[in-house]
Amino acid sequence: QQQQQQQQQQQFSQWFQELKPDVGFEQLNKEYSELPPTEKLKVARDVYGQDVTLQNNNDPTQANAEIAETPAFVSHKISRLVEEVELLEEKEAYETGMFINPQYVGSSKLLLSFLRADRFNEYAAAKRMVEYWERKVDLFGTNTFHKLTFLDLLMEDRVALEQGGIQLLPHVDAAGRILIFSHRKLHDLRPEHPNRRKSMQRLLWCAIHAAIDDEDMGEGIQKAGAVGFLLNGLSNQDIILTTRSTMQLANCCFSDLMTALPIRLVALHHFQPEVFARYFLLNATCTTSYLRTGYFLLNATGTTSYLRTRLVLHHSSPEQTLQNLVEYGIDRSMIPEVLGGDLDFDYSEWLQDKLVECAEDYYATSDS
Repeated sequence: QQQQQQQQQQQFSQWFQELKPDVGFEQLNKEYSELPPTEKLKVARDVYGQDVTLQNNNDPTQANAEIAETPAFVSHKISRLVEEVELLEEKEAYETGMFINPQYVGSSKLLLSFLRADRFNEYAAAKRMVEYWERKVDLFGTNTFHKLTFLDLLMEDRVALEQGGIQLLPHVDAAGRILIFSHRKLHDLRPEHPNRRKSMQRLLWCAIHAAIDDEDMGEGIQKAGAVGFLLNGLSNQDIILTTRSTMQLANCCFSDLMTALPIRLVALHHFQPEVFARYFLLNATCTTSYLRTGYFLLNATGTTSYLRTRLVLHHSSPEQTLQNLVEYGIDRSMIPEVLGGDLDFDYSEWLQDKLVECAEDYYATSDS
Protein backbone atom coordinates (compact mmCIF):
# COMPACT_ATOMS: atom_id res chain seq x y z
CA GLN A 1 0.00 0.00 0.00
CA GLN A 2 2.86 2.36 0.81
CA GLN A 3 4.43 1.58 -2.55
CA GLN A 4 1.13 2.31 -4.26
CA GLN A 5 0.86 5.68 -2.48
CA GLN A 6 4.41 6.59 -3.52
CA GLN A 7 3.59 5.69 -7.11
CA GLN A 8 0.47 7.88 -7.00
CA GLN A 9 2.50 10.75 -5.59
CA GLN A 10 5.08 10.39 -8.37
CA GLN A 11 2.36 10.31 -11.02
CA PHE A 12 0.74 13.38 -9.52
CA SER A 13 4.03 15.28 -9.33
CA GLN A 14 4.85 14.39 -12.93
CA TRP A 15 1.39 15.54 -14.04
CA PHE A 16 1.74 18.80 -12.12
CA GLN A 17 5.15 19.46 -13.65
CA GLU A 18 3.59 19.25 -17.09
CA LEU A 19 1.15 22.04 -16.25
CA LYS A 20 2.06 25.54 -17.30
CA PRO A 21 0.33 28.01 -15.00
CA ASP A 22 -0.79 31.16 -16.80
CA VAL A 23 -1.54 33.16 -13.69
CA GLY A 24 0.45 33.44 -10.48
CA PHE A 25 -0.10 35.80 -7.57
CA GLU A 26 2.32 38.40 -8.91
CA GLN A 27 0.35 38.41 -12.15
CA LEU A 28 -2.91 38.60 -10.19
CA ASN A 29 -1.75 41.71 -8.32
CA LYS A 30 -0.57 43.19 -11.60
CA GLU A 31 -3.96 42.53 -13.17
CA TYR A 32 -5.73 44.44 -10.41
CA SER A 33 -3.26 47.33 -10.33
CA GLU A 34 -3.67 47.84 -14.08
CA LEU A 35 -7.46 48.02 -13.94
CA PRO A 36 -9.01 51.41 -14.79
CA PRO A 37 -10.38 53.30 -11.77
CA THR A 38 -13.98 52.50 -12.68
CA GLU A 39 -13.14 48.79 -12.87
CA LYS A 40 -11.45 48.91 -9.46
CA LEU A 41 -14.61 50.54 -8.15
CA LYS A 42 -16.65 47.65 -9.54
CA VAL A 43 -14.38 45.12 -7.85
CA ALA A 44 -14.61 46.97 -4.51
CA ARG A 45 -18.39 47.07 -4.63
CA ASP A 46 -18.63 43.40 -5.55
CA VAL A 47 -16.12 42.07 -3.04
CA TYR A 48 -17.12 44.26 -0.10
CA GLY A 49 -20.80 44.64 -0.94
CA GLN A 50 -20.61 48.41 -0.53
CA ASP A 51 -22.61 50.95 -2.49
CA VAL A 52 -21.01 53.59 -4.66
CA THR A 53 -22.59 56.83 -5.81
CA LEU A 54 -22.26 57.98 -9.40
CA GLN A 55 -24.01 60.65 -11.42
CA ASN A 56 -25.30 58.29 -14.11
CA ASN A 57 -26.66 55.17 -12.43
CA ASN A 58 -28.20 53.78 -15.62
CA ASP A 59 -24.83 53.34 -17.29
CA PRO A 60 -23.30 50.07 -16.03
CA THR A 61 -20.04 50.89 -17.81
CA GLN A 62 -19.36 53.65 -15.29
CA ALA A 63 -19.28 51.42 -12.20
CA ASN A 64 -21.27 48.83 -10.34
CA ALA A 65 -23.87 51.30 -9.12
CA GLU A 66 -27.45 50.21 -8.61
CA ILE A 67 -29.35 50.33 -11.91
CA ALA A 68 -32.74 52.03 -11.81
CA GLU A 69 -35.08 49.48 -13.39
CA THR A 70 -37.84 51.76 -14.60
CA PRO A 71 -40.56 50.07 -16.70
CA ALA A 72 -39.44 51.94 -19.81
CA PHE A 73 -35.78 51.03 -19.25
CA VAL A 74 -36.54 47.33 -18.67
CA SER A 75 -38.89 47.12 -21.66
CA HIS A 76 -36.27 48.70 -23.93
CA LYS A 77 -33.52 46.37 -22.72
CA ILE A 78 -35.67 43.26 -23.15
CA SER A 79 -36.46 44.29 -26.72
CA ARG A 80 -32.77 44.86 -27.40
CA LEU A 81 -31.95 41.46 -25.87
CA VAL A 82 -34.40 39.70 -28.20
CA GLU A 83 -32.83 41.52 -31.16
CA GLU A 84 -29.32 40.46 -30.13
CA VAL A 85 -30.42 36.83 -29.74
CA GLU A 86 -31.84 36.85 -33.26
CA LEU A 87 -28.46 37.97 -34.59
CA LEU A 88 -26.67 34.97 -33.06
CA GLU A 89 -26.23 32.06 -35.44
CA GLU A 90 -25.78 29.08 -33.10
CA LYS A 91 -28.92 28.88 -30.95
CA GLU A 92 -30.49 25.50 -31.66
CA ALA A 93 -31.45 24.70 -28.05
CA TYR A 94 -32.95 28.16 -27.53
CA GLU A 95 -35.01 27.88 -30.72
CA THR A 96 -36.19 24.42 -29.69
CA GLY A 97 -37.28 25.83 -26.35
CA MET A 98 -39.13 28.70 -28.01
CA PHE A 99 -41.02 26.13 -30.09
CA ILE A 100 -41.86 23.80 -27.19
CA ASN A 101 -42.54 26.30 -24.37
CA PRO A 102 -42.36 29.93 -25.55
CA GLN A 103 -44.36 31.08 -22.52
CA TYR A 104 -41.40 30.25 -20.28
CA VAL A 105 -38.33 30.41 -22.55
CA GLY A 106 -39.36 33.79 -23.95
CA SER A 107 -40.92 35.22 -20.79
CA SER A 108 -39.94 38.73 -19.76
CA LYS A 109 -39.23 37.48 -16.24
CA LEU A 110 -36.62 35.00 -17.46
CA LEU A 111 -35.08 37.42 -19.97
CA LEU A 112 -34.78 40.01 -17.21
CA SER A 113 -32.78 37.59 -15.05
CA PHE A 114 -30.18 37.25 -17.82
CA LEU A 115 -30.00 41.00 -18.26
CA ARG A 116 -29.41 41.48 -14.54
CA ALA A 117 -26.64 38.87 -14.60
CA ASP A 118 -24.76 40.97 -17.17
CA ARG A 119 -25.60 44.41 -15.81
CA PHE A 120 -28.05 45.05 -18.68
CA ASN A 121 -25.46 44.54 -21.37
CA GLU A 122 -27.86 43.04 -23.90
CA TYR A 123 -25.16 41.54 -26.13
CA ALA A 124 -23.51 39.70 -23.22
CA ALA A 125 -26.93 38.65 -21.88
CA ALA A 126 -27.89 37.23 -25.29
CA LYS A 127 -24.76 35.11 -25.44
CA ARG A 128 -25.33 33.96 -21.84
CA MET A 129 -28.93 33.00 -22.50
CA VAL A 130 -28.17 31.00 -25.64
CA GLU A 131 -25.30 29.24 -23.84
CA TYR A 132 -27.61 28.56 -20.90
CA TRP A 133 -30.04 26.57 -23.02
CA GLU A 134 -27.28 24.64 -24.78
CA ARG A 135 -25.76 23.54 -21.47
CA LYS A 136 -29.09 22.93 -19.78
CA VAL A 137 -30.06 20.47 -22.51
CA ASP A 138 -26.66 18.82 -22.22
CA LEU A 139 -27.02 18.42 -18.44
CA PHE A 140 -30.75 17.70 -18.03
CA GLY A 141 -31.91 16.44 -21.42
CA THR A 142 -34.40 17.75 -23.94
CA ASN A 143 -37.36 17.70 -21.55
CA THR A 144 -36.06 20.70 -19.66
CA PHE A 145 -37.71 23.79 -21.16
CA HIS A 146 -39.35 24.85 -17.91
CA LYS A 147 -38.39 26.35 -14.56
CA LEU A 148 -35.62 24.24 -13.07
CA THR A 149 -36.07 22.71 -9.60
CA PHE A 150 -34.47 19.97 -7.53
CA LEU A 151 -37.09 17.59 -8.95
CA ASP A 152 -35.24 17.76 -12.28
CA LEU A 153 -32.18 16.00 -10.85
CA LEU A 154 -31.52 12.50 -12.11
CA MET A 155 -31.49 9.34 -10.02
CA GLU A 156 -27.70 9.20 -10.31
CA ASP A 157 -27.54 12.64 -8.64
CA ARG A 158 -29.12 11.42 -5.42
CA VAL A 159 -25.82 10.99 -3.51
CA ALA A 160 -24.61 14.44 -4.56
CA LEU A 161 -27.92 15.97 -3.48
CA GLU A 162 -28.13 14.22 -0.11
CA GLN A 163 -24.49 14.81 0.84
CA GLY A 164 -24.81 18.53 0.16
CA GLY A 165 -21.43 19.24 -1.39
CA ILE A 166 -22.99 22.43 -2.76
CA GLN A 167 -25.40 24.15 -0.40
CA LEU A 168 -27.56 27.23 -0.65
CA LEU A 169 -27.25 28.92 2.74
CA PRO A 170 -30.49 30.27 4.26
CA HIS A 171 -29.47 33.92 4.71
CA VAL A 172 -28.37 36.69 2.37
CA ASP A 173 -25.51 38.95 3.41
CA ALA A 174 -25.67 42.66 4.23
CA ALA A 175 -25.77 43.54 0.52
CA GLY A 176 -28.59 41.08 -0.25
CA ARG A 177 -26.30 38.56 -1.96
CA ILE A 178 -27.03 34.86 -1.73
CA LEU A 179 -24.34 32.69 -0.11
CA ILE A 180 -23.38 29.41 -1.78
CA PHE A 181 -21.21 26.95 0.13
CA SER A 182 -19.15 24.26 -1.61
CA HIS A 183 -17.59 21.71 0.75
CA ARG A 184 -15.23 19.52 -1.26
CA LYS A 185 -15.28 16.76 1.37
CA LEU A 186 -19.04 16.36 0.82
CA HIS A 187 -18.83 16.16 -2.97
CA ASP A 188 -19.82 12.93 -4.68
CA LEU A 189 -16.36 11.38 -5.03
CA ARG A 190 -17.43 7.82 -5.80
CA PRO A 191 -15.02 6.38 -8.38
CA GLU A 192 -17.73 4.01 -9.62
CA HIS A 193 -19.92 6.98 -10.61
CA PRO A 194 -18.60 8.00 -14.05
CA ASN A 195 -20.84 11.08 -14.28
CA ARG A 196 -20.12 12.53 -10.83
CA ARG A 197 -18.90 15.82 -12.37
CA LYS A 198 -22.22 16.33 -14.12
CA SER A 199 -24.07 15.38 -10.94
CA MET A 200 -22.30 18.20 -9.09
CA GLN A 201 -22.96 20.58 -11.97
CA ARG A 202 -26.66 19.76 -11.94
CA LEU A 203 -26.73 20.31 -8.18
CA LEU A 204 -25.16 23.75 -8.68
CA TRP A 205 -27.72 24.65 -11.34
CA CYS A 206 -30.65 23.62 -9.13
CA ALA A 207 -29.24 25.53 -6.16
CA ILE A 208 -28.84 28.69 -8.22
CA HIS A 209 -32.40 28.41 -9.52
CA ALA A 210 -33.74 27.79 -6.03
CA ALA A 211 -32.27 31.20 -5.14
CA ILE A 212 -33.17 33.32 -8.17
CA ASP A 213 -36.67 31.82 -8.51
CA ASP A 214 -37.56 32.34 -4.85
CA GLU A 215 -40.81 34.32 -4.66
CA ASP A 216 -39.69 36.50 -1.77
CA MET A 217 -35.96 37.03 -2.37
CA GLY A 218 -35.41 36.01 -6.00
CA GLU A 219 -35.57 39.49 -7.53
CA GLY A 220 -33.21 40.97 -4.94
CA ILE A 221 -30.75 38.10 -5.41
CA GLN A 222 -30.77 38.57 -9.19
CA LYS A 223 -29.84 42.21 -8.66
CA ALA A 224 -27.28 41.67 -5.90
CA GLY A 225 -25.62 38.47 -7.13
CA ALA A 226 -24.01 35.52 -5.36
CA VAL A 227 -21.02 35.02 -3.07
CA GLY A 228 -19.27 31.65 -3.09
CA PHE A 229 -17.58 29.91 -0.13
CA LEU A 230 -15.11 27.12 -0.87
CA LEU A 231 -13.77 24.68 1.71
CA ASN A 232 -11.56 21.71 0.87
CA GLY A 233 -11.67 19.43 3.92
CA LEU A 234 -9.83 16.58 2.18
CA SER A 235 -6.77 14.69 3.36
CA ASN A 236 -3.55 14.84 1.32
CA GLN A 237 -4.22 11.36 -0.01
CA ASP A 238 -7.72 12.31 -1.16
CA ILE A 239 -6.29 15.38 -2.87
CA ILE A 240 -3.94 13.13 -4.81
CA LEU A 241 -6.77 10.85 -5.91
CA THR A 242 -9.28 13.58 -6.83
CA THR A 243 -7.21 16.45 -8.21
CA ARG A 244 -8.01 15.76 -11.84
CA SER A 245 -11.76 15.59 -11.14
CA THR A 246 -11.45 18.72 -8.99
CA MET A 247 -9.93 20.61 -11.92
CA GLN A 248 -12.62 19.37 -14.29
CA LEU A 249 -15.42 20.29 -11.90
CA ALA A 250 -13.92 23.73 -11.18
CA ASN A 251 -13.56 24.40 -14.90
CA CYS A 252 -17.17 23.47 -15.60
CA CYS A 253 -18.75 25.21 -12.61
CA PHE A 254 -16.83 28.46 -13.06
CA SER A 255 -17.69 28.43 -16.75
CA ASP A 256 -21.38 27.82 -15.97
CA LEU A 257 -21.45 30.67 -13.48
CA MET A 258 -19.59 33.12 -15.67
CA THR A 259 -21.15 32.42 -19.07
CA ALA A 260 -24.44 30.50 -18.73
CA LEU A 261 -26.39 30.71 -15.47
CA PRO A 262 -28.54 33.84 -14.93
CA ILE A 263 -26.66 34.97 -11.83
CA ARG A 264 -23.68 37.26 -11.25
CA LEU A 265 -20.94 35.75 -9.10
CA VAL A 266 -19.59 38.83 -7.34
CA ALA A 267 -17.03 37.31 -4.95
CA LEU A 268 -15.38 34.01 -4.07
CA HIS A 269 -13.96 33.21 -0.63
CA HIS A 270 -11.58 30.25 -0.36
CA PHE A 271 -11.05 28.87 3.15
CA GLN A 272 -7.91 26.90 4.06
CA PRO A 273 -6.29 27.26 0.61
CA GLU A 274 -2.99 26.20 2.19
CA VAL A 275 -4.25 22.60 2.18
CA PHE A 276 -3.32 22.37 -1.47
CA ALA A 277 -0.06 24.24 -0.91
CA ARG A 278 0.88 21.95 1.96
CA TYR A 279 0.68 18.94 -0.31
CA PHE A 280 2.72 20.63 -3.02
CA LEU A 281 5.38 21.80 -0.56
CA LEU A 282 5.71 18.32 0.93
CA ASN A 283 5.36 16.16 -2.14
CA ALA A 284 5.54 18.09 -5.42
CA THR A 285 9.10 18.31 -6.69
CA CYS A 286 8.14 21.23 -8.94
CA THR A 287 7.29 23.64 -6.12
CA THR A 288 9.16 26.92 -6.66
CA SER A 289 9.05 30.39 -5.18
CA TYR A 290 5.66 30.67 -6.86
CA LEU A 291 3.45 29.36 -4.07
CA ARG A 292 0.71 27.39 -5.76
CA THR A 293 -1.92 28.11 -3.14
CA GLY A 294 -5.12 28.76 -5.03
CA TYR A 295 -3.62 27.42 -8.26
CA PHE A 296 -6.83 25.66 -9.16
CA LEU A 297 -8.87 28.82 -8.77
CA LEU A 298 -6.40 31.12 -10.49
CA ASN A 299 -5.89 28.95 -13.56
CA ALA A 300 -9.15 27.06 -14.02
CA THR A 301 -10.59 27.44 -17.51
CA GLY A 302 -13.67 29.34 -16.36
CA THR A 303 -11.65 31.71 -14.17
CA THR A 304 -11.23 35.01 -15.96
CA SER A 305 -9.64 38.24 -14.81
CA TYR A 306 -13.11 39.25 -13.60
CA LEU A 307 -13.27 36.38 -11.13
CA ARG A 308 -9.59 36.38 -10.15
CA THR A 309 -9.83 39.98 -8.98
CA ARG A 310 -12.80 38.97 -6.82
CA LEU A 311 -11.09 35.99 -5.21
CA VAL A 312 -10.35 36.21 -1.47
CA LEU A 313 -8.01 33.63 0.11
CA HIS A 314 -8.39 33.20 3.88
CA HIS A 315 -5.19 31.95 5.53
CA SER A 316 -5.94 33.17 9.08
CA SER A 317 -7.32 31.23 12.02
CA PRO A 318 -11.08 30.52 11.94
CA GLU A 319 -11.76 33.25 14.50
CA GLN A 320 -9.69 35.85 12.65
CA THR A 321 -11.30 34.83 9.37
CA LEU A 322 -14.75 35.41 10.85
CA GLN A 323 -13.68 38.87 11.96
CA ASN A 324 -12.28 39.59 8.51
CA LEU A 325 -15.51 38.53 6.82
CA VAL A 326 -17.38 41.36 8.54
CA GLU A 327 -15.51 43.73 6.22
CA TYR A 328 -17.16 41.94 3.32
CA GLY A 329 -20.67 42.33 4.73
CA ILE A 330 -20.79 38.74 6.02
CA ASP A 331 -21.57 38.21 9.70
CA ARG A 332 -20.59 35.05 11.60
CA SER A 333 -24.30 34.26 12.06
CA MET A 334 -24.42 33.61 8.30
CA ILE A 335 -21.43 31.23 8.32
CA PRO A 336 -21.85 27.44 8.84
CA GLU A 337 -20.38 25.87 11.98
CA VAL A 338 -17.92 23.84 9.88
CA LEU A 339 -16.27 27.17 8.99
CA GLY A 340 -16.32 28.32 12.62
CA GLY A 341 -19.50 30.38 12.30
CA ASP A 342 -22.65 30.38 14.39
CA LEU A 343 -25.08 29.18 11.71
CA ASP A 344 -26.75 25.99 12.92
CA PHE A 345 -27.90 24.86 9.49
CA ASP A 346 -29.52 21.45 9.08
CA TYR A 347 -29.06 20.82 5.36
CA SER A 348 -31.09 17.58 5.41
CA GLU A 349 -34.08 19.35 6.95
CA TRP A 350 -33.72 22.27 4.51
CA LEU A 351 -33.59 19.83 1.60
CA GLN A 352 -36.71 17.98 2.66
CA ASP A 353 -38.62 21.27 2.99
CA LYS A 354 -37.35 22.40 -0.41
CA LEU A 355 -38.36 19.13 -2.11
CA VAL A 356 -41.87 19.37 -0.63
CA GLU A 357 -42.08 22.97 -1.81
CA CYS A 358 -40.97 21.97 -5.32
CA ALA A 359 -43.52 19.15 -5.44
CA GLU A 360 -46.37 21.40 -4.30
CA ASP A 361 -45.42 23.99 -6.89
CA TYR A 362 -45.24 21.32 -9.59
CA TYR A 363 -48.68 19.91 -8.86
CA ALA A 364 -50.19 23.38 -8.53
CA THR A 365 -48.82 24.27 -11.95
CA SER A 366 -50.03 20.98 -13.45
CA ASP A 367 -53.56 21.47 -12.10
CA SER A 368 -53.76 24.96 -13.51
